[in-house]
Amino acid sequence: MKIVISCHGNVAKELIKSVEMIIGENDNLIPIAFLPGEGREDLLNKYKDSLKSEKNDVLFLTDIFGGSPFNAAFEYVYGNDSDVITGVSLPLLIDVIDLSDKLNSPKEVYKNLNIEYYIKHIEEK
Repeated sequence: MKIVISCHGNVAKELIKSVEMIIGENDNLIPIAFLPGEGREDLLNKYKDSLKSEKNDVLFLTDIFGGSPFNAAFEYVYGNDSDVITGVSLPLLIDVIDLSDKLNSPKEVYKNLNIEYYIKHIEEK
C-alpha cells in the first residue's frame, strides 16, 4: 500500500524526515507539496506522476479537510479501493505506517485507527 502525504508547503517532506528518524526509512511514503501558484490540476498531475496512475491501495494523508490537497486526493481516489484521511500529524503517520504493514486495504487502516488518541487536552480542575 502506498501512503501519500500531501500538504500545503513542504510539510509532507518534513513529516517523512521526522518519522524516518523514529522508525526508519519506508519506501511506501510519497510526499506531495502544494506550492503557491498551484491548483487542483497541478496536484492531480503530481498524484498521477508519483503513483504511475495507480488508484487502488493508496492512502492519502492530507493536512486540512476541504483544502486543495484533500479535495484533489478525494477526486483522485473516488470510486476506488483507496481512502483519504485528513489532519495528518507525526503520531498519526506512525500509526498508519504500522497498520499498513498489517492490514490489506486503506479502508481497513482507517477503521483500525484510534482517532481519540490524536487529539488531547488538559482539563483545568
